[in-house]
Amino acid sequence: MAQRWMIVAAALLLGACAGDRGDRPAPQPIASTGDGIVQYDGYTAALARDGETVAQLAGRIGVSASALAAYNGLTPGHSLRDGDELVIPPAG
Repeated sequence: MAQRWMIVAAALLLGACAGDRGDRPAPQPIASTGDGIVQYDGYTAALARDGETVAQLAGRIGVSASALAAYNGLTPGHSLRDGDELVIPPAG
């Protein structure tokens, strides 16, 4: 009985994780600047450079390292790869 319950739970979990993400296209940028800031409809993101940490990226774009890290579920010392996008927290 326990094994049957685990199979059902695994199937439900896999179905929930799959979602319908494949049906939606990736967000398209509205504007992009040469300094790696990308504007989307409803939010702004910053593109990381290879080997940059969250704190270094935050310093480069002029936002608080702790705020940028927390908003993206990371730590300020987290290493990023070239092209990683972090959402910039709204001002205020």
